[in-house]
Amino acid sequence: MRLALRGEREALLLLLMVSAKVAWELWQGPLPGSREAAGGEVVVQAHALGYLSGALFTLLLAWGARVRRFSV
Repeated sequence: MRLALRGEREALLLLLMVSAKVAWELWQGPLPGSREAAGGEVVVQAHALGYLSGALFTLLLAWGARVRRFSV
């Protein structure tokens, strides 16, 4: 996400793909083959909360860096 915020196209594309995957799983459930690959049940809500908390943390770090840069 940090690279996507810097404008890197590949990172933005990957961020969009991961966002779409998480949204799809929340809507339709785990992707086919996920249970077999994980060796058990997949908790989609945990993936979504991890995604959201990571995004929020990254945005807060970026905001903090911007505030420090302009206050010096």
